[in-house]
Amino acid sequence: MKMYGISTDLGDDWAGPYVDQELLQKTFAIIQKVDPNAEIVSKETDPFSEQILAGLQPFRIHVDLVDGMPQLPAEVSITWPPGEMEGIQVGNLEFREYFVWADSEKAALRKLATLNKATQSYSPKAAAAEEL
Repeated sequence: MKMYGISTDLGDDWAGPYVDQELLQKTFAIIQKVDPNAEIVSKETDPFSEQILAGLQPFRIHVDLVDGMPQLPAEVSITWPPGEMEGIQVGNLEFREYFVWADSEKAALRKLATLNKATQSYSPKAAAAEEL
């Protein structure tokens, strides 16, 4: 679902939020008389609605590393806000934190295994060097 605001010289979303298009257009017409540069801006009310409606939950997976090798068990927990994209969020020579959408902790770990297969070329030393 999208909601709308009106951006003016007074700032973004100064008027709104609106979900009713008729009210938005009438308010916009009034504001344009005062600020001809006003514009309608739209925002997604919930950018994660597709995943949530599909029954998925946002999981953070923390994996400790010893000599670059993952140590089990990994810590799996619900997180908020969700990551912008699935995969490694943070990592160094001692640990990695991942974000995945899944319907359960077990499914999150299975998804992590799939992501790791896709990123076999990841090097902990290179990740640590990037942080410097």
